[in-house]
Amino acid sequence: MPDDEILKKSLDNPSLFSVLIDKYQLPFVRKAQGIVRSKEEAEDIVQETFTKIYLNAGKFKKQPGVEFKSWAWRILVNTSLTHYRKLKKSFGDVGYLDEILADDEKAESLFSMEDNLDRNENIGEVRDAIEKMPSEAAELLRAHYVEDRPYAEIARKHGISIGALKMKLFRARKVLKDIMKQA
Repeated sequence: MPDDEILKKSLDNPSLFSVLIDKYQLPFVRKAQGIVRSKEEAEDIVQETFTKIYLNAGKFKKQPGVEFKSWAWRILVNTSLTHYRKLKKSFGDVGYLDEILADDEKAESLFSMEDNLDRNENIGEVRDAIEKMPSEAAELLRAHYVEDRPYAEIARKHGISIGALKMKLFRARKVLKDIMKQA
């Protein structure tokens, strides 16, 4: 049964919503943790995200190009960014996204690009663009975004620190974005 149907039926039978939680919880925690850099915060964010998804389930309308997955992903990213900004206000410098988040438009385009990896209609374009990239950058992007591997595993495999990996991924995303603009 497609996710959007499970969501719709969960309004009458709330226990069905657990199917969506089981399916998306782990990738959501990884993504949220990648933004806020705290497992505990990430778990709170994911719980809040699932609450928002359920409370707004009646508002979701399946449209061409708008699948449940991309809609839920957007809720997660927006919730994560809101938490990140609150943490930054409370504790000052909290992470590596400062430069990106300084400009909301840059942040939006970055996360839109990541969302595109999940959309079937754009996956071919992204794969073509990745093939045009230097091999190390392409391999890092594939490992993190396509294979959904955690930072620690990728860094260990390539013999680099997590900080170095994040910087390489940041640069690789910029190269990918530039290649996709040229296409």
